Amino acid sequence: MRLRSRRTSVLLVCAVVLIVAAIPVVGVLAMNGGATPSGRGGARAPSAAPAGAATGGGPAAPRGTPFTALGPGGLRIHAWATPARPGAPTLVVINGGPGLSHAAAPPAGVLAPQFRVVAYDQRGTGLSRAPENTAFDLPDQVGDLEALRRRLGVARIDLLGHSWGGLIAAAYAASFPRHVGALVLADGEPIDPAAASRGTGLLMRRIGTLTAHGVIPAQVPSPSGDDCTAGLNALAPAYVANPRLSVAPMPPHTCSETVSTLTANAQTPSLLRTVASALHHYRGPALVIFGGEDPFRPAFEPADVAELAAARLRVTVLPHAGHMAWLESPRFWPDIRRFLAGAQ
Repeated sequence: MRLRSRRTSVLLVCAVVLIVAAIPVVGVLAMNGGATPSGRGGARAPSAAPAGAATGGGPAAPRGTPFTALGPGGLRIHAWATPARPGAPTLVVINGGPGLSHAAAPPAGVLAPQFRVVAYDQRGTGLSRAPENTAFDLPDQVGDLEALRRRLGVARIDLLGHSWGGLIAAAYAASFPRHVGALVLADGEPIDPAAASRGTGLLMRRIGTLTAHGVIPAQVPSPSGDDCTAGLNALAPAYVANPRLSVAPMPPHTCSETVSTLTANAQTPSLLRTVASALHHYRGPALVIFGGEDPFRPAFEPADVAELAAARLRVTVLPHAGHMAWLESPRFWPDIRRFLAGAQ
């Protein structure tokens, strides 16, 4: 995201994306043993919805075993891994944001035990503490992922990045292509700040329309201290194709206003150009999957595809689904499962 324009786009995209990302709370909490993460993470924006509230939600995810890894600067990253068959590939799920805990992640535990599914709290969110030196840029986020891979003791990991999480996943593939088995960008935010800004504009237009129709309140709740979860929950209808869909709210303290802002401000133009250039050399398997009615899609999808020009790329668009496509499309998880299985 670009200094000022990127910052605005990241915050709104996160707000919007975060809203979207937050929808899978029910399924993800099941993966986390049913416990709500402590009040720390999040991002600035509005959103929320239950993973099983719609056709694409799927069954509750299996509970995971907690573990930690030490990221850059010795920062302790908290994560959870589902049980899996011996030799099963490891799939790391990266939720949207920035500033949201893993309570906002897609409920990918439904892919176990065929895959060992790992979810984690990004730095400064959930149980993962914030760095004292405000190190929130992409190299630090990528370093946290690499720390998780090493802690898991595997040579390669598959990555599923949703929204802002797609940006982190792409940055990891750019930095450690040999350690990536397969890359999935689900409604992923592109590296290109101009595309991210256009996507934000499309989202704001949808929010305006839904506000005019009384679906979204004219006065979105402001953050309560550092907790921006209520605002995200209020914006949730903008992230789904059917704005009348009943979406379960994210629990309090899923979203951190401070972490969202610091993370957005850390992504400088020069850093993003470096990541984009490196990503052009990623030649592994990649899936770009979007809800057909995701408000970000007209801006995000072409940029995602262009940034993965060298990859063995597959693009899937799911009709009648929004930014959190798993809530509305029964094809979301089966399509991802087939792609990952074919990439092994």
